[in-house]
Amino acid sequence: MQESSSGLGIGPELQDRLLVCGKRTVAERRRRNVSSVNWASDAASPFDAEYLYPDWSIAVLSVTDCLAEAENAVGPSDFFGTVSTSDMNAPHGCLKYHTTMSSDSGTGGLPKDEADHFQQVQRVDERIYLGIQIAGGHILLPILVLTILFSKRITRHPVFVIFCLSWIFSSILYSLLSSHLESLSVYRGRSTNDLLSLNPSYDTCLIQASLLNGVQALTACTNLALVVHLWAVLRYCNCNHSSETKGMGLLSRSRKETIHYCLLLGGPFLAFVVFTVVTMVIGSQPAESADGSGTIPDSNLSIPSVFYCIILQNADFSHSLTPGLNILRSVLMFTCLVSLITVGYSVAHIARLVYKRREYLREKTFNWPALFLRVVLFSIYRIVALSLNVAIIVHPDELLLVGISKNNIFNGVIDFFQAAIPLVAFLAFASEKDILNVWCFWRKDKTQTEKSPVSREIA
Repeated sequence: MQESSSGLGIGPELQDRLLVCGKRTVAERRRRNVSSVNWASDAASPFDAEYLYPDWSIAVLSVTDCLAEAENAVGPSDFFGTVSTSDMNAPHGCLKYHTTMSSDSGTGGLPKDEADHFQQVQRVDERIYLGIQIAGGHILLPILVLTILFSKRITRHPVFVIFCLSWIFSSILYSLLSSHLESLSVYRGRSTNDLLSLNPSYDTCLIQASLLNGVQALTACTNLALVVHLWAVLRYCNCNHSSETKGMGLLSRSRKETIHYCLLLGGPFLAFVVFTVVTMVIGSQPAESADGSGTIPDSNLSIPSVFYCIILQNADFSHSLTPGLNILRSVLMFTCLVSLITVGYSVAHIARLVYKRREYLREKTFNWPALFLRVVLFSIYRIVALSLNVAIIVHPDELLLVGISKNNIFNGVIDFFQAAIPLVAFLAFASEKDILNVWCFWRKDKTQTEKSPVSREIA
């Protein structure tokens, strides 16, 4: 992408492609109950283009304000001065008025105090988002995995290790922020002193968007695999061998276990590959210009949103961005379906098995109520995250909004909530007694006893 000559932080071709998002009808604005715009308190409709890019947002914010002022006959003014009535006939007029202002400050022509304030808000969001990602997925979960792998006093099944690794991988991918055409960096803020957002290359953005769609499927499937593994162990941890082997079918138990764990360990990675490849193929198509003149040279369908890149397919954006976000919605629908199955398995099967076998578990396993409680608490957190994903499926446009306001909780809540899942996983599963004993090596636990085979399997 090329730098915009007007001082905006995105290329002119992409501006042209996305400017159509602001071309909504007065009836649509009334339907969304948008009469005036104040980015700090009243979020505009998610169909407004200003929220696609932070550095472009205030530039086009005056567009929406111009149109709202004209509609309500309040007066021909916007945030930055006075425009003629003829300029308010189309978003292009307001945008043209704004972009002709001085851009010597390097903030796209924005007044310095407005630009500084917007940068400060964006930096706070970035620090919260990256801080949560780094704490849970870059530091704490890796410490937990390394402890499990290298400590002789801790035994965990590979399904649990894969579960942790999937969330570490997810956290790393969501933290990749590209800053220039050839560079890709981790732990880098998107806000700079010169521009309010980054200008990633098409290829870099497409790679991240494809991997993120794949990793959402990966983490959803590893969550399900962990719950299915726990159910399988509880299902066959009977008191006598004959009842253990009863109902195993024509396959021997060892062979059936092999197939079972191959599916649990390999299924999530198969889902990752499928979603990544499909997104890469679809997203590689060239983006169409908003004026219908053809495709944008050397482009693809990836665009940077607030914290990471997504795929915006070619579609009619006259009234909504939703037609272009079908890939995003499909991935979210898949993860929601898998999450529902996971939660249903936890409630309908595991809870019932725990109740039926409570006497045996109390005798043979090590602190099983605490383990079950951890799984339940983590599942509850996933239910809340699931409900937020359903909101995005209904209104995917709002994922692109910048900042938190009374009409826009999605950017601040969903992204932060999802970023905290690795941290929640660490708090839920790293507080087990055997792990704490390894970390607190100077303390001697006199009550520690050898775990039974069933206990090790559940762990």
